[in-house]
Amino acid sequence: MIDYLDGKKIPDYEGYTLTVKHATEHRCGVKISGPGMNDQIIGTDPLKDNLPLRKVIPKDKSDEKAVFTAKLVQRVSDFIFEELTAHPINKERVAKGLSPANIILLRGCGSRLDITPFDKLHGLKSFMIAPTAIINGLGQTVETKTIEVKNIVRCKIV
Repeated sequence: MIDYLDGKKIPDYEGYTLTVKHATEHRCGVKISGPGMNDQIIGTDPLKDNLPLRKVIPKDKSDEKAVFTAKLVQRVSDFIFEELTAHPINKERVAKGLSPANIILLRGCGSRLDITPFDKLHGLKSFMIAPTAIINGLGQTVETKTIEVKNIVRCKIV
């Protein structure tokens, strides 16, 4: 379902796109690309089980970018719910009496840091092996080449 959402255009927000990548276990990273946003919002995660999603709100209602971002992220949350509810996997789950997997908790909003690229800062040619989306994001932030690795077998040394 992550692949199903990845690259979707966000309804009502022309020029904004959704990137969704698997992170670890049941987690994923959600990136919204487009102009005029900031990270000064409170997301949808109610922070306790069995509570409804929160509405996205700006941390400061006088911050125009935060107000815009909150509306956009709320639309993304609603869009994800609509898309996943209609997904064949969830239709099958509901038909079997199972709960649908139709929500992504949006929390920890952040924005890319504006920093000096690692290679330029240290005078080195670097790369990063990225087994998770989080490590890949770190590599992107420091503008180093990232090599994505999938299906890593972890072993325990005894």
